[in-house]
Amino acid sequence: WEGSRERSEPKAMYESHFGLSDRPFRRTPDPAYLFAGEVHAEALERLVYCAEETDLGLLTGDVGTGKTLLTRALADRLDGRGFHLGWIVHPRLSPAQLLAAVAAELGVDRPPRSRRACVEAIYARLEELWEEGIRPVLILDEAQLLPGREALEEIRLLTNFQTDTENLLGLILVGQPELEARLRRPAYRAVAQRIGIHCRLEPLSEDDTGRYLAHRLRVAGREEPLFTGDAVAAVHRLSGAPPPDQRRGRGRPDRGLRPGGRGDQGAPGGGRREEPAVRLAPSLWRPKSPRWFHGQDR
Repeated sequence: WEGSRERSEPKAMYESHFGLSDRPFRRTPDPAYLFAGEVHAEALERLVYCAEETDLGLLTGDVGTGKTLLTRALADRLDGRGFHLGWIVHPRLSPAQLLAAVAAELGVDRPPRSRRACVEAIYARLEELWEEGIRPVLILDEAQLLPGREALEEIRLLTNFQTDTENLLGLILVGQPELEARLRRPAYRAVAQRIGIHCRLEPLSEDDTGRYLAHRLRVAGREEPLFTGDAVAAVHRLSGAPPPDQRRGRGRPDRGLRPGGRGDQGAPGGGRREEPAVRLAPSLWRPKSPRWFHGQDR
């Protein structure tokens, strides 16, 4: 993870018109634009805690609720703190391919093809990292695409790598609501029982939508208010049903600014947010509560 980069592309016409130094509603998940409201900041703290404990975590939310941006912010928080962070972003893999991907992300050179040899190579690499004082954490994005029970069972078995006092590998599953529904099935009970932290992301309120829009404009260089109350209400109303593609939806407030660059002084509006409120989900299967950051579910 290399963090945010300075932009090199030329300014859009509306940026100068509205006194912006950047496009505030760009479609890439730049952590600099993370709207760290109270609930969103708490979700990030819980994911950091999950990484520090090298635990198995679950982050779920509908398309456009900010899962990717939150994991990018998590990467920034862990940078320089003795973590080895790996990403698996295309998890539609067979169990053997998944193990090979895990090995590669951990730094295993030429992962073996046989399952047994690959598992042994992963364990040997985890021991190396532990001896070096490095905590490995893997993020599996779009985890609802993991095929069949066998792939998730491999995830569960990876959590068996432990010393007498701590886990050797942290894993964070990131996915859409169907992943949570899948883990509630009896066939996946053994996996669900291993989950220590579960955060479910939900849409913003109308008030937080206004704060979110103001925050992104502020990061892009504009301190003065721009969206009227009616425009904020329109953004919130139109964002009620997530679009098929969160990146396409994120551009709608951006398009609302473009007429102003042609001299139109009407209030900008239209669009959706990708930042969520977070609701800490109850345990999927555990008879006792998972380890919440503040000790309890809300």
